[in-house]
Amino acid sequence: MKHYNKLNKLYVEYGAMATMWYLLKHVFPDGTTFTQLKQAYRLVTGRHVSNGTIGNTLKKMLEKKIITEKQPGLYVANVEDFNIVLSKIDIT
Repeated sequence: MKHYNKLNKLYVEYGAMATMWYLLKHVFPDGTTFTQLKQAYRLVTGRHVSNGTIGNTLKKMLEKKIITEKQPGLYVANVEDFNIVLSKIDIT
């Protein structure tokens, strides 16, 4: 619950990538799976989210090197500084 307000604010202000980065950096610092990330993201947004939405967002984050796969299927934050994350994502 301590992260919920911050996550909700990030989602509203910056969108999916910033929210997923925060989840990986602060809620799942040792990494998490696609399914766990999808469930957490769904709790934050309060609505249904498709596998495609999560998959496409993760793919873009991997391409931008915001996250990495520690091992196949285990995602971890690759960027420490939120300002760097903001410089790499499209928040329009």
